[in-house]
Amino acid sequence: ARLDYCIGLIKVGYDADFVVWSPDLIHVISEDRIQHKNKITPYLGRTLNGVVQKTDVAGNDVFNRQRGFQGEPFGEIIINLAQNQTSKL
Repeated sequence: ARLDYCIGLIKVGYDADFVVWSPDLIHVISEDRIQHKNKITPYLGRTLNGVVQKTDVAGNDVFNRQRGFQGEPFGEIIINLAQNQTSKL
């Protein structure tokens, strides 16, 4: 599926997907901060550079560092027929 009709530009009619990133901050990966179901990760206890402050997908505030994830997940299944792969937005 081609998406170049709605992504890749900052202009009216295109998806507004943005991340506000603080590259100079550091954080330690701890189990209570892991958002996925399986809490097993090779990064547990590691100190990483950079912190995501805010994420907007299609103009919607989906993550804010102070409040966490906002609302229910949304998106659509995109099937890439050329590579025969399916991914969730």
